[in-house]
Amino acid sequence: NGSAYNQIGFPLGVSSDGNRLLAIDYGSDRLMIFNSIPTANDASANVIFGVAYGTANDRLKVPVGVFFDGTKIFVADRGNHRVLIWNSLPSADHTLPDVVLGQANLTTGTANPGGVGANTLFDPHFVHYDGCRLFVGDKSNHRVLIY
Repeated sequence: NGSAYNQIGFPLGVSSDGNRLLAIDYGSDRLMIFNSIPTANDASANVIFGVAYGTANDRLKVPVGVFFDGTKIFVADRGNHRVLIWNSLPSADHTLPDVVLGQANLTTGTANPGGVGANTLFDPHFVHYDGCRLFVGDKSNHRVLIY
């Protein structure tokens, strides 16, 4: 438990392409990227995104879901009512995502800004990508969105 690179406070979501492991640390509001699947206890993440709870371009707020297909990363950032997408695996800490869904930019985090619509989210929990379509479980809007 903690925020060091070899500590995870509350592992809530995990995804792997068979070679690398991505984990959501709900307790520390961050995404942890391991460039290889750990084979021993206390393995350190190679890359971290998210440093503290909040609404900012480099922060996560109650992240709950992650999906990684070997190239793209999708994170359900529940507290900011958004899904973040990286088109390639970051090699440096706090690399900003390429796409944000559910918000107009990376510095807002309002539920359903402007009202419920295909471009808004309220409490997204789960993400899955089939290579063509992104599926988002939008919990508090009681729906699954397909992009």
